[in-house]
Amino acid sequence: MAYFVVFATDRDGHGAVRAAHRPAHRERLRSNDHPVRVLIGGPTLDAAGAMNGTMLVIEAGALGDVETFMAGDPYVRAGLYGRLEIRPYAWGLGVPSSPAGDGPAGDGPAGDGPAGEGPAAEGPAGERRS
Repeated sequence: MAYFVVFATDRDGHGAVRAAHRPAHRERLRSNDHPVRVLIGGPTLDAAGAMNGTMLVIEAGALGDVETFMAGDPYVRAGLYGRLEIRPYAWGLGVPSSPAGDGPAGDGPAGDGPAGEGPAAEGPAGERRS
């Protein structure tokens, strides 16, 4: 399995689109009906603290799996994003747990963190590498 980071930026003036599709987007990030695992997720914020994009760290077998997953995202389908970029990612700190549970603590798909879309504010326990 490999890791990927998704950076997506909202189109200007699309706050209502984000609000309308946020519940479905959040539900999809947590569902297990796709071949990827969302490890970290949350909105990016503008200088005033308003949501203006999305950042995800995804574990998947291949880039194509992430592309397929993102194509089905409610925000993507609604045309929220003006830009969406997917990059391969190499963990440096806070290595996630494996599905088998042999890595640092973690409980699967993205949980409810401070912004309501990502994991809890505390970092994962266990081995760290840089």
